[in-house]
Amino acid sequence: MQQIIEKILITETEISKIITKVAAEINRQYADNNKLTMLYILDGAKYFAQNLAKQLQLLGTKIELHPIRASSYCGETKACQDVILDLMDTEKKLLKKHILIVDDIFDTGTTLTKVVAKISQQQPKSVKTCSLLERSGVEGREIKLDFYGYQIKSDDFLVGFGLDYQNQLRELPYIATIKKDYCGQTE
Repeated sequence: MQQIIEKILITETEISKIITKVAAEINRQYADNNKLTMLYILDGAKYFAQNLAKQLQLLGTKIELHPIRASSYCGETKACQDVILDLMDTEKKLLKKHILIVDDIFDTGTTLTKVVAKISQQQPKSVKTCSLLERSGVEGREIKLDFYGYQIKSDDFLVGFGLDYQNQLRELPYIATIKKDYCGQTE
């Protein structure tokens, strides 16, 4: 595979600090109730959610961690309005619980809007949202994030720490941009 990484945007050390900061914010929010059900969106949010759960547990929060599937990407780098959603049998586990929906990147908001609507139908005690990254300057979002780790100001396509390009580069321990002239090419 040719070199497609343009630059490292967030190092592994910086990601660790971001997760520690977000965990502290979430822990403060749920100080009265130390039990939290985290639903993370596969496959991108898996790395973030697992690390976040570890930090929250170190702070004394009891975590139930469950994967769900949701996707709004219909091409290599373009989001679409249709969201494919699979709660993977978590519906039975949401009633009267505090729910935190965890995603990798909050871009157009389409995916999280649909997930929040579906989860809210299951009668949880509360529903909050969290994303490792939030892309700034996006107009027309229906919801706001409750928690986020880092704000991205560009429209660069990102890979690493769960974010992928054509199901590759997800395992990188950092977050990087890929070269603009590479988007849309296939190997």
